[in-house]
Amino acid sequence: MSKKLGIIGIRGLPANYGAFDTFVDQFVKDKKVLNSNLFFFVSTGVKDLNIKSQYSNIKQIYVPRLPGPLILFNYFVTIILMFISGVRVFLFFGYGAAIFFPLLKLFNCKIICNPDGIEWRRPNNFIKKNFFKICEFIFAKMKISKIYDSKVIERYYMIKYKSYGKTIYYPSKFENSNSIINRNNKIKRFYLIGRLLEENSIELIVNTFKKLDSYKLFIIGYKSEFFKRKILPSIRNSKNIFYIGEIYDKKKLLNYLSFFDFYIHGHKVGGTNPTLIEAIYLKKKIFAYDCSFNKEILGTKKFFFKNNLDLERLIKYYDNSNYEENVYKKSFTKNFINKEYLEILLNEFK
Repeated sequence: MSKKLGIIGIRGLPANYGAFDTFVDQFVKDKKVLNSNLFFFVSTGVKDLNIKSQYSNIKQIYVPRLPGPLILFNYFVTIILMFISGVRVFLFFGYGAAIFFPLLKLFNCKIICNPDGIEWRRPNNFIKKNFFKICEFIFAKMKISKIYDSKVIERYYMIKYKSYGKTIYYPSKFENSNSIINRNNKIKRFYLIGRLLEENSIELIVNTFKKLDSYKLFIIGYKSEFFKRKILPSIRNSKNIFYIGEIYDKKKLLNYLSFFDFYIHGHKVGGTNPTLIEAIYLKKKIFAYDCSFNKEILGTKKFFFKNNLDLERLIKYYDNSNYEENVYKKSFTKNFINKEYLEILLNEFK
């Protein structure tokens, strides 16, 4: 008899959004996972009639994704439908549904949760910030299995709540792909990639490149409302800043990335972002925002910026002789990460 596991917090498969979706997409296809007798019920806000032909071990639970606080209705209905289907072990990505954890425990369900980052620190309104603080408290205080994607996040919960868990990073989706060609461009080409949110230093990076006409910046990722409202209009006629769009096809994305020399990582809130791990795997030269999350992955003797002036200096006066290549560690690899997750999931069925 298969072990039924419910996954909540992603937007559906195939992955067309962020880190959680991309991780789950490759995880459920792993040979050891396929042989583990696990059957996954996955939340989705998008209907895909061809899903069965792509995944033999998945059933997607379709509930229309509602905006803003109405997402809680989405979580609640999804949990109910999964419970009716026989799911008693749930894996949550993000702690936005934490208010339902006590209800699940009341019905003797088991919970595993990756809380993402310190969500209340992101630029949100008063109500949203305080809602996330409540979710954080519930997550930290409940006896559930906790997975952190950064040692910094793990340390935060240990110090503040004495809430213990395990740190597991994200893998690069480019593992085992053809190696990237470094083209030694005469004109330095930079890129930033990911969800184009305000807290990812998008405005800081774009404003810096507006003053540096001889350097080119390429932007890839999902357009947030902030990006559409504040950034797109300001770069529409730019001759050195280009918005490429969203690219979810791995081969196509790899072809684009082969033309870039440098990756600029502006994330400053949250845990370990997969785009940073991917840049390490692709042997890109990395300029990262100066914060503890990025220093954990890159080490302290790397190229960091805090403001426009820092970034401008890095871009203009970069010295290749001072650059030490980043190491793609074993703890970043798919085999290691999938094995760690699988052990935690299977342990909940004992």
